[in-house]
Amino acid sequence: MHFFSSAHAKSVGEGDWPDIQIILAGVAIGKTFATDFARGFGVKKKVLEKYWEHAIGTESFLQIVSLGRPHARGDIRLQSIDPYAPTLIDPKYLDNIHDLEVLVEGVKKAVEMVENTTVFARINGRFTDVPFPGCEDVPFRSDEYWKW
Repeated sequence: MHFFSSAHAKSVGEGDWPDIQIILAGVAIGKTFATDFARGFGVKKKVLEKYWEHAIGTESFLQIVSLGRPHARGDIRLQSIDPYAPTLIDPKYLDNIHDLEVLVEGVKKAVEMVENTTVFARINGRFTDVPFPGCEDVPFRSDEYWKW
């Protein structure tokens, strides 16, 4: 795990309070990985299958970049007076430009760590050059690409 403060946090005098977290997980991309990941992270299974099809059977890793202090505030509401009815949850992820820009900074830092550190160089660590499905028309690795 890696915690660090974004440029924004530093600019408002909060550089000693990390607002980005990067989690590194060593995984093997197996045939059911897309299904499991889709269920855990709410991403469409078919999209992940297409994205990871080239990596099935390889030793891999993934990095999860998350906001430590998001500005978005979601809602939790009752669906009905039935106490057994599930609640309605809208986390409002990325509902504001601040969170999106801080998250993009975190993703760029994650890429930098893999491609410009001795530790990852020793294991030939690198990111895929396969664009994420739906982002093929956006310049690869641009800020706009990461925002999609």
